[in-house]
Amino acid sequence: MGKRLSIVGSILLCFSLLGCTSHHALESLKMELQQVQSLRRLLPLPPGLYDYRGAVHVHSFLSHDSQGTKEEIVQAAKIAGLHFVVMTDHQNPDIFKKRFGGIHDGILVIQGMEISLPSCSRRPCTSLLAIGLSSYFDPSALSLKETLDTIRQQGAITFVAHPRQEDALDLDTITGMEIYDVLDDVLDKKWFYPKLFFDILYSHKKYAEQVFLSIQDYPEAHLALWDRLQKRRKIVGIAGNDAHQNTRVLGRQLDPYATSFRFVSTHLLADTLSETSLLAALQSGHAYVAFDLLADPAGFLFSATSDGKEAIMGESIDFTPGQTLTVQSPQEGLIALIKDGKRIFQCRCAFLTYPVAGPGVYRAEVFLQIQHRRRPWIFSNPIYIW
Repeated sequence: MGKRLSIVGSILLCFSLLGCTSHHALESLKMELQQVQSLRRLLPLPPGLYDYRGAVHVHSFLSHDSQGTKEEIVQAAKIAGLHFVVMTDHQNPDIFKKRFGGIHDGILVIQGMEISLPSCSRRPCTSLLAIGLSSYFDPSALSLKETLDTIRQQGAITFVAHPRQEDALDLDTITGMEIYDVLDDVLDKKWFYPKLFFDILYSHKKYAEQVFLSIQDYPEAHLALWDRLQKRRKIVGIAGNDAHQNTRVLGRQLDPYATSFRFVSTHLLADTLSETSLLAALQSGHAYVAFDLLADPAGFLFSATSDGKEAIMGESIDFTPGQTLTVQSPQEGLIALIKDGKRIFQCRCAFLTYPVAGPGVYRAEVFLQIQHRRRPWIFSNPIYIW
């Protein structure tokens, strides 16, 4: 009996020590983030452009795997500082019978639908995000091409979520893909679950956002696929929040909308906060992905200058000698330039200019040094120089 009590006591002591260690690390992360965020500078964008922050790939009670209400989503978007939300409930006629589009308390809600692809060998299944749909259609009896044609006929655009099936992306009517998805990141690190469990048990109440940040990782596979596809044609990269607010452990809500919305977002550079303007920016690739929970990226810009004219991310220009690439960041970090999928230059700076060496697909990444680790912060869409 005494031996059993000793073993139980040892286990409890280990749990307690793990909890103390976790508290210390998360408190340190919280303080370091506050320090980093205090160094942010205000930066101008080109005249007529504004940085609109949004969550793409969001589910509500209209999906089978969420109970979130419209009011909760709008309130969470306001708390997270969003300008827009793209709803992508699973294919369901009620999405359009109980429409949720338009401006709600200052938040623009864009209607969409998530469509599962029938050929799926790995969970979560690769799916389509049809963004800007005006009415419901049943894709179950349609081929992939017919589904994409129907989306296009409604004036909507299509992104691939959970991009594990490369053949689904190799179609001209696909606008883009998720280069980061929250669920994909969680599922790709099952080895991390025990530590995450202890953090939830001991630290979630006080450090919910910092615990959420522990899942963040560099989306190497998604980016490698994206870079491969860019060699064949333009494909726009976005973040997939895949927000459901449906995960509770030990009575704790692990994925509240507000935290999910702040964790990662898609930023669009557009002239007005309207569905027409934002969908045009999305289709053009005037966008970047950022982990806003690390720091506010507003003011970031990746551009190319040629003969006094400026092209921004998503745009194409012809190669001429003397062109330069520019990256501006609201705070210092490790800025990396990527050409055709390979890193060609990097510097620890907040402003970078680099001469264009030749035709190629150029994009930028920014990392922040936090807790002795380079954390991915910003991924720009490319500039295409032909």
